[in-house]
Amino acid sequence: MKPAPVPVPSEIATTLAAARRARRTGQRALGGRLGISQAQISRIERGLNDPQLSTVQNLAGALDLDLMLVPRALGPVVSALIAEHVGSPQASSATAKEQDRPLYQLANEGEDEEEEDDDGNDEATYVA
Repeated sequence: MKPAPVPVPSEIATTLAAARRARRTGQRALGGRLGISQAQISRIERGLNDPQLSTVQNLAGALDLDLMLVPRALGPVVSALIAEHVGSPQASSATAKEQDRPLYQLANEGEDEEEEDDDGNDEATYVA
């Protein structure tokens, strides 16, 4: 007996739909670029079918998104970074210099002076 298909998780489906709408791209146009039907795009965005991983990767790529696996323990950290990046109230309070720095850059990278800890060792501070 074949197992029932597992639908696309709602977070992935809604993220794909939101990214497509943000780019003002229709389902038919997106499907045409990827060689899949508008109806299939609709079912994926509503979480009603179980597309192949390659289809989800192609959709994500066409919408300028990356599909990645993140260790569960880091899920909250990644979610917080995404929330800050897309313009949550916390992100708007960041200084212009902080907003220009990539999310992964060290706090003191690009500065002339390096901090030293009590042992006299160079210390880099990671920022989110």
